[in-house]
Amino acid sequence: MIKISYIFSALALALLLGLTGCNTQIENMTPTRVPANPSGIYTLSAYAKLSNQSVMHESMSASIVIDGETHPMNQSEVGEAHFDYDYIMPESRDSARFYYVLDYKFINKDKVIKDATVQSGIEQMKLIDRYSISLDTSRAPIGTSLAVLGRGFSRSDKVYVGGVEASTRFISSNTLQYIVPNVTPAQSHSVEVRGLSTESAGTLKVDPGRPLRV
Repeated sequence: MIKISYIFSALALALLLGLTGCNTQIENMTPTRVPANPSGIYTLSAYAKLSNQSVMHESMSASIVIDGETHPMNQSEVGEAHFDYDYIMPESRDSARFYYVLDYKFINKDKVIKDATVQSGIEQMKLIDRYSISLDTSRAPIGTSLAVLGRGFSRSDKVYVGGVEASTRFISSNTLQYIVPNVTPAQSHSVEVRGLSTESAGTLKVDPGRPLRV
C-alpha cells in the first residue's frame, strides 16, 4: 500500500512539473572550441528545450550573461526557440565564460498565465589557433601529393587518410603536404590532421593509383 501511494505521489509530482513548465531548459549550442577569426566576433547560440505545450512560445526571450553584463539575444535564423548573440572577444583574451537566461510565460494547471525563468549552467568557449580549413582537392589517386590548408600547423603534425598515416611534410604553419596512402580505392575517406589534437580537414575520394615511395 505504501509503495502504491509512493508511485502515485511521484506521478502526481511529475504531472505538476510538466503543467508548470518546470522542465523547460535552455541549452548551450556553442562549440567549446572555436577557430579564431580576423573579425574577433563569435556567435554564441542557445536552444530553448520546452517541456510541453503549456509554454507560450511567443513569450520566450533569451539573454546571455558574459563578462558580468547581461545582453539580449536575437531569434536565430535556425528556427523557433533558437537564439544567437554576437560576442566581440577582447584582444587580450582567448576564452569566455557565460550562461544563458530564458524568460517565458506558461499556463498552469488552473489555466492561469504565469511567468517563469530558467538559467543554464556556466558554459565556456575557447579559441583555437590551430585548425584545418580545407583540402586543395576533393579527389585524387593513391600516391598523389596533396595539401591540407589551415592555420597553426607544426612540424609534429601528421595527416591521416581513412585512419592511415600519410607521409607528411611541413611546408608552413598554414600548409601541410602529404602523399595519399595506399587506402581502399574507389571510396571516400576522411582526412585528419593529428598532433596535440585531432582536426578534421574534410573528405577525399581516392582513386586507384600507383603508390609513391617517399
